[in-house]
Amino acid sequence: MKIIAISLAFAVLSSLPTIGADPGAGGWNGASWGASEEDLLQAFPAARRHDFFLLKTEAGDFGTTLAIDDYKFEGLDFRVDFLEDKERRLVGVELVRDAGSQADFQLLERRLTQSFGMGLYDSSRGGETWSFPALQVELGYSQKNNAVTIFYLKPAREASK
Repeated sequence: MKIIAISLAFAVLSSLPTIGADPGAGGWNGASWGASEEDLLQAFPAARRHDFFLLKTEAGDFGTTLAIDDYKFEGLDFRVDFLEDKERRLVGVELVRDAGSQADFQLLERRLTQSFGMGLYDSSRGGETWSFPALQVELGYSQKNNAVTIFYLKPAREASK
């Protein structure tokens, strides 16, 4: 009976979706940390180039020159920004829902918790963080901007490699 219960638990847990990221893989949706702009354009045909802009976040400052304007994620519309380091290599991905709501945040919080387990809540930032050796996931909601964001980031200790 114990073996059946363990097998059933494993089957259920292994069937949960990872919502675009595998905590052990080090990347997002099939794109590995360190991917070049050309690699990303091949992997994501909907990506488009745009003028460089610097994105300043609590996690750090990132450059971005690639985006996907219309990305469906958990039934919601997002813009995806690919975040680059100084060498223009992928170190993160930001999903932004500009017309976000508290309900959207709560839906995503439930789904991320199903995929990654309990996150660490940060009341000063109004969001949760899930940390793994090759991936950090940050979910945030800004009432001021009505925006929900999800960052998939290369952990700082990995960024120097």
